[in-house]
Amino acid sequence: MFECDFIQILINIYNKVMFLKFTFVTLFPNLIEPYFYDSILKRAVDGGFISYEFYNPRDYTTNKHLKVDAQICSGGAGMLMTPQPLFDTLDDIKKKNSDAYIIFPLASAKAFRQNDAKRLAKKKNIVFVSGRYEGIDERVIEKYANEVFCIGEYILTGGELPSL
Repeated sequence: MFECDFIQILINIYNKVMFLKFTFVTLFPNLIEPYFYDSILKRAVDGGFISYEFYNPRDYTTNKHLKVDAQICSGGAGMLMTPQPLFDTLDDIKKKNSDAYIIFPLASAKAFRQNDAKRLAKKKNIVFVSGRYEGIDERVIEKYANEVFCIGEYILTGGELPSL
């Protein structure tokens, strides 16, 4: 999320005295959490305008080795995040919060714009599902995505940074 877009969300929250919860589904919460320790995000958390939480799909896998990836069925290089841990993670989130609005940051999606930020600022709980490896099994996206966004045309190592 571009910083100016996030600032707009915080202004909307402040002006309407709203509360927004961000939920991040990620294999690497330590890549995201430090962003909430400083600057405008820290002020928003300290002021009670936003909160955040993390869910790690590894905590939901039924694999004894805690694997969350598998080879791509159609062949080719790379690994894909498997559906089972994500299904269980997102089911748990939806069970705990029926207002959860699930977003998948994807390279092939429509571009995220200022109007999207204004509209999303009205949600109560935004869930960002951060992909890894070659991506997420499409069945997960089809079942759970309320929206998918792209934040730009460049290569990243995972979905954590686009979630911010």
